[in-house]
Amino acid sequence: MKLNFDQSVLDHALESKIISGDFISSPGYVLDFPFEEYQFIDSTINGLSFSASIFNKCELRNVEFVNCMLDFVHFKNCKFDNVIFKNCSFSHMQFDENCKLSETKIF
Repeated sequence: MKLNFDQSVLDHALESKIISGDFISSPGYVLDFPFEEYQFIDSTINGLSFSASIFNKCELRNVEFVNCMLDFVHFKNCKFDNVIFKNCSFSHMQFDENCKLSETKIF
């Protein structure tokens, strides 16, 4: 199922702490949010911009970020399994030493 991001879809996903499915962002939508213990599972996130976001103790499994911007994004204590960053732009993105990356690709 493909969902265009609107505020109600975003609110529901953020409240449940489980991001699953295909999301297509509206042009220019920027998300500045502290993700604490979120699960991103079996998802494609297309065109979303993350700015000054911290992902702490998150699990990302079978996730593809496509045409996303990650600006000042910090991953702390996260687990990555089969995560792909495709055609994304990065500025000051960092992974701390406690992140576990398995089958993660950036291209």
